[in-house]
Amino acid sequence: MNKIIFAALVLIFTLTKFYSQEDITIEVGKKYKFVLFDDTQVIGKVIALDEKFVKVQTNKGVITVSRENILYISTDLTPEKYDFSLSLTCGVSFLNREYYYYYSSNNSLPGPHFNAGAMFYISDSKAVKVDLSLSFAKPKFENTYYIYYEEQPPEQDKFEGGEIVYFSLKPSFALGGFKPSDHVTAYASLGLGINYFSQKDVKRTYYYYNYEDSTYTLRSETRPGRNDVGAVLGLGGGINFRITPKLSILTEGELNVLFSRNDAHTYIPLRIGLNYFIY
Repeated sequence: MNKIIFAALVLIFTLTKFYSQEDITIEVGKKYKFVLFDDTQVIGKVIALDEKFVKVQTNKGVITVSRENILYISTDLTPEKYDFSLSLTCGVSFLNREYYYYYSSNNSLPGPHFNAGAMFYISDSKAVKVDLSLSFAKPKFENTYYIYYEEQPPEQDKFEGGEIVYFSLKPSFALGGFKPSDHVTAYASLGLGINYFSQKDVKRTYYYYNYEDSTYTLRSETRPGRNDVGAVLGLGGGINFRITPKLSILTEGELNVLFSRNDAHTYIPLRIGLNYFIY
């Protein structure tokens, strides 16, 4: 009895799947979505057809589809899965780093951030993401050197230079909702890549304290810049707000940990831009 009920349910589902589709007459020059019995899809413009075959011009070239393999046809060209997408975003980044002077802050001033990204979709919930990022910052110096002296110097320390550039290439694995039918999608990502860090020379002009007579002498010194290459571990996420079938507004945020030589620090970019889907 159970087998009969199960067979009936399967038959009802199959008939529903077949007869609920659009009743479409294929015409040369128009675009269609052909769903085949193996669940693959062919989306494009029909350029030729006969009783047995349909030739379709797709983004990947001309594909010949056998009429016997067509499960159903639709004029809704939205695919079940994207192939990949390309994004260009920009924003602001925050770098937390130990600098050369103990009287300077560990933080940098927020600086401009630029990112080019690509996402390759494995399914409608999994993807591989690759980001190419470039950011700029300046160190945030703080004058705490003289707090231990009763007699304060005529002027506070002055700093020149120290501009920072950091560049990273990071592949990530992403989990989320990537269905083309959804107007808003979100994802989280975890990645590991390589980071290049460069800081220019820092010139410091300061008053040197003379212990013998409790006076100050004006001096200057230059600390050399530094270049590092290390690993970057990133945890991030993004939200797509689709504005056309192939274009969306993308917002992203990341928490990156940069490893170089014997230290580690954090780098937080926030960005917004456009994402273009290809399918």
